[in-house]
Amino acid sequence: MKRKWNVKTVSRGGTNNDDRQHDFSSRFSAHPTEQKLSKRHVNGPFETSVKVQKQGPYKRKFNPQSNKAADGSDDQSLSRHKLKKEVKVLWETLRRKKLESADHSRIASAILDKIKGKEMEMVNSHVMSRVLQTCLKFCGAEERASVYAQLRPHMLDMAQNIYSHHLVLKMLDQAAADEKSQLHKMIASLHGHVVAFLRHPVASAVVEHAYRLSNSIQKQELVTEFFSPEFGLFKGLVSKTPCRLVDLLAQEPPSKRRSVLEYMTSSLQPILEKGILDHSIIHRVLTEYLSIAGKSMAADLLQQISGSSLIRMIHTREGAKIGVTCVSRGSRKERKKIIKALKGNAAKVACDAYGCLVLIAILDIVDDTEMLNKFIVNELVSSIEQIAFDRHGRRIFLHLLSPQKANGISADALTPLEAGNCVSDEDNEENTESKEELVKASKKDPYVRRKELLTGSCLGEKLVDLCIEHAGYLLGGALGKDLIYEVAKGGHDGVLWHVVPAGICKLHQAIADIGANPRAADFDEEHIFEQYHASRTIRRLIIEPTMLPNNVTARSFARVLWDTTLKGNCMEWATGHSQKIVTAFQICDDKLVRKEAMKELKPLIDSGLLKNNGDLTEVSDRPIKKKNL
Repeated sequence: MKRKWNVKTVSRGGTNNDDRQHDFSSRFSAHPTEQKLSKRHVNGPFETSVKVQKQGPYKRKFNPQSNKAADGSDDQSLSRHKLKKEVKVLWETLRRKKLESADHSRIASAILDKIKGKEMEMVNSHVMSRVLQTCLKFCGAEERASVYAQLRPHMLDMAQNIYSHHLVLKMLDQAAADEKSQLHKMIASLHGHVVAFLRHPVASAVVEHAYRLSNSIQKQELVTEFFSPEFGLFKGLVSKTPCRLVDLLAQEPPSKRRSVLEYMTSSLQPILEKGILDHSIIHRVLTEYLSIAGKSMAADLLQQISGSSLIRMIHTREGAKIGVTCVSRGSRKERKKIIKALKGNAAKVACDAYGCLVLIAILDIVDDTEMLNKFIVNELVSSIEQIAFDRHGRRIFLHLLSPQKANGISADALTPLEAGNCVSDEDNEENTESKEELVKASKKDPYVRRKELLTGSCLGEKLVDLCIEHAGYLLGGALGKDLIYEVAKGGHDGVLWHVVPAGICKLHQAIADIGANPRAADFDEEHIFEQYHASRTIRRLIIEPTMLPNNVTARSFARVLWDTTLKGNCMEWATGHSQKIVTAFQICDDKLVRKEAMKELKPLIDSGLLKNNGDLTEVSDRPIKKKNL
């Protein structure tokens, strides 16, 4: 898949060594104090060294007329310099934040009047490019349309300049906010140049920004330039509704699919070699490539991007798909490269909307838990508070505690994990591969792996300590309630009971102690039993059976809460959100607690203050469950 590029060396100035020797000799022999030249010629255009020895002082005579051009270009330079100086003074006033909106519009109009017809002479300057960006922000609609009319024909040249490409980005943003027709024209001007611009270090940012502002049809038109020249030239060949490349080629012959694949390979390889991998349009093209590539070609691509390059891609939906695919299908060596590349970035990736999904895949598949603890889990522990309180970072801990549940990850967020497959349209055997075969990449028992990850870097202990310290905040929060529930429950199959049983008991007591606090007299602060999320989380913990290992003895959460808080106080909490906590004792898993609670709850049920949760005789006398570990 790698392409070899033949670099042809060209001599400087388009001349050979003999020509340069003649130029040197003719230049210095014209003066009476001739300079001696010592030359050493070696084979090759860049291996000629010239040593110059001056024999005496030589002063060049200054001719005041020599610097003046016949066409008066100096006068033009002076006038241009004077114009820029005047514009800068106005710009310093325009950029003030405390200026009135009317003054903003007036000064922007004055600047545009001064540079009218000379915009293209100004855009390649650092300061003048910023001046025009500010004017586009504050000028009127008619003046903005005039600027667009002047600059849009030169947009391709501007996009490749280090200074003026910022003005193009501002024009795209302003067009997206004010006038969609201007945006459509600017995006249309990029057609035919998408692949070339994405190889350019400056222009690639313009294409990416246009791609992000485009609608689904425009995005597809930009992406199809990677498929083949006829896709880019003849728009009728592309579906007017968004669809995948594999669907477009479904009815095409194998030769057509191969030609598209070869063209995509030749277009993508220079971009991969230059490392321009941050853009979402590149990620979309790579997913389209993997959807039609054969197994060997897909493996070559995944091998090439595994490592530090992949970390720059996993911040988008398509990039996360590619990341999950690299982890699932990569060899042990490639997975090691990815894990080492995450060193120093694990906490940042964990808090990313899509990067966290790649971390979940790594923790799910890689068997070398010592390496995971060294490069990833240690960093998660050092930033545990930041990650646990983040809406995306908490998914890492939820998945370790309870991988069978998707309550911490939405259905949309799970899509990259399920769709990260490279399937060849030509190989029927590959189409039979399912997600279950990807899971076979891991040989270690999932329960053992999770226990080693929670134990190795004291992650389980730190999670329990965090929940004890911030129990009230986590119980009352929409994001924290799931984490404290899984920790207090002990995780799926009681994995956390095996790691830190004493810590979980302390957490149960901490929650009960918060519930034992009396109501605030002024009702400024809502009691934990009366909070919406906290009341429902505590109810789940009361009903949930306790999964204790054989070598651990502990009281259930229902027993701790009943003895500490609710015993003799059910009447006080029988209304409002707290009613759900009280009625949960009718169906709690602990048999003894249920019998004690019913003596106090039955009068409340008979009076109609509490609802009867079914016939209690149908509730089996289930003892506290223990798991053989």
